Amino acid sequence: MWSHLPRKVIHPTAVNSIKKRISLRSTATITAEIDNDKEKIANAKPFSQIPGPKGLPIIGTLWTLLKDNGYYQTRTHELFAKYSQEYGPIFKDKIANMQLVIVTKPEDAATIFKAEGKFPSRGPIMPWVVHRELRKKSKGVLLGEDEEWRKSRSVMDKKLLKVKDVGAYCGRMNHVISDFITHIKRKQVDDNLNGELVDLQNSLYKWSFETITCVLYNKRLGALDEIPTPIAE
Repeated sequence: MWSHLPRKVIHPTAVNSIKKRISLRSTATITAEIDNDKEKIANAKPFSQIPGPKGLPIIGTLWTLLKDNGYYQTRTHELFAKYSQEYGPIFKDKIANMQLVIVTKPEDAATIFKAEGKFPSRGPIMPWVVHRELRKKSKGVLLGEDEEWRKSRSVMDKKLLKVKDVGAYCGRMNHVISDFITHIKRKQVDDNLNGELVDLQNSLYKWSFETITCVLYNKRLGALDEIPTPIAE
């Protein structure tokens, strides 16, 4: 039965017509998105109208981080969650000489990342920048800005983002992740705080350190072991 059907069921003219329709719809979609973005920009409120805690003169809300033995210094996420409930999903904060705008919705964060452009800027960590400059060392992807950052990043991309190269070390990374989960569960029992950890940041540092060494050197240093090795400590 099927052998009697013609091989070319759709005529080339019909195919071209479908392609044109898809192209026109794609163009219309892109145009609508651009118009929508322009409308959002036109209706955007100025920085002065962004809500947020007032704080004190000069130091801003620094005192909020320092009071109660620095409770919020290690729980900044809790403070920002509190601000979000009070001021909305986008708010500003001033801590000493730093002006911050915090977004709490994933879609807003995605919009920011899409608008970064060719040379995203995360703000320099000046002591580290000066240290590298005095020693005439490259700043790399962590400290670099503009063209210098792009150059370092493009070198890394060739090894870290190609599927073929990622396949060479993704298995090792999965082993590190499994060990990290075990480490977290062990810390939850040791800290005995209803599932919370006393120092999550330290655990994340260990995971990061172990991941980097396993990718770059194909070595495990034991940072996530129940009794860490001396070099990992």
